[in-house]
Amino acid sequence: MSKIMRLWQNAIEITAGRRGGAARSDASKVLVAIRKEWDRRRVKGPRPDDFFNWPNTEAPTGMGKLSTEGWLQEGLLKYMGYQVGSTGGRSTPVRRRILEEIFEGSLPPVFEPQYMAKWGPPESPLRLQQMAETLASFARNSKRRLQPNMAGAIRDWEADLYFLYEQYYLDRFHFGWPSSDL
Repeated sequence: MSKIMRLWQNAIEITAGRRGGAARSDASKVLVAIRKEWDRRRVKGPRPDDFFNWPNTEAPTGMGKLSTEGWLQEGLLKYMGYQVGSTGGRSTPVRRRILEEIFEGSLPPVFEPQYMAKWGPPESPLRLQQMAETLASFARNSKRRLQPNMAGAIRDWEADLYFLYEQYYLDRFHFGWPSSDL
């Protein structure tokens, strides 16, 4: 699975970049092949409801302490190469390509089935809701930490949340969209 993941991430870099021609075409073919392989390996999840409330990133002022006990060390977005901020973060075009692939494509069966079921099938409201809730919670939790060095990461999460809103939510789904206001 790790070899497939490296191939997927390289193909994302190529398709998000300025390179064209054969390299981009080959990378697109690799993404299609990987989706098919993930479909072959994936256990089908539950059928989602078409309606859900869009999350927001509003965060009441906290004490700057947040316990992460019991959280996964690495979730699906991180596993797929999604990373924000000025330290090791991906460029906006690469992050957006990763988000597009996660929403539209098959996911690698690398986490326990209960966790993967939360992500639902490709292009489903459940998949979009999980993506939106995840990004919104990252922003909210970082706002509660009261650390100024998180400002760039928060901006990236909120910008990517807005990208998902414009790209997939508008004119397609009918659930409340989140706000990032405090």
